[in-house]
Amino acid sequence: MMQHIIIDDSLQRIGNDERAGYLCHAYCYRGYCTFQRNDKEFRFQAGDCMIISRRGDLV
Repeated sequence: MMQHIIIDDSLQRIGNDERAGYLCHAYCYRGYCTFQRNDKEFRFQAGDCMIISRRGDLV
């Protein structure tokens, strides 16, 4: 059902309470971004994908 799918162009709202119960699938089409997780810096760039559960685990 489409009402259970959210399409966004940013990762900024992943931690919001309104996204509780969702599983984030992120794919980078072009460009890149950097972010920190557990004091380690990651680079997310074109062609990369990741899955983030609502509890914040990075897969």
